[in-house]
Amino acid sequence: MEFHVDSDSPHSLPQDGDVLVARTCATGQYSVAIVPECPHLRYERRSRAMEGARLLAHDRAVDAWLSEDLIHFVPLARFRD
Repeated sequence: MEFHVDSDSPHSLPQDGDVLVARTCATGQYSVAIVPECPHLRYERRSRAMEGARLLAHDRAVDAWLSEDLIHFVPLARFRD
């Protein structure tokens, strides 16, 4: 998984081990992946993908992120120390 950086802050991008929700196609399907691995969960609804990502991030003590374009990232939850 490769990200395009538009910020100098390391806290504005997912780190290895973080959970990422990303739109995977134009039909609106969302995938959940542990960075930098390939997606391993898919959801039809963004709300369900975000909830799944938050739970996974909480269990792993990492952060969860949302991206619609893999350029801009929005933090969903912060559990990393």
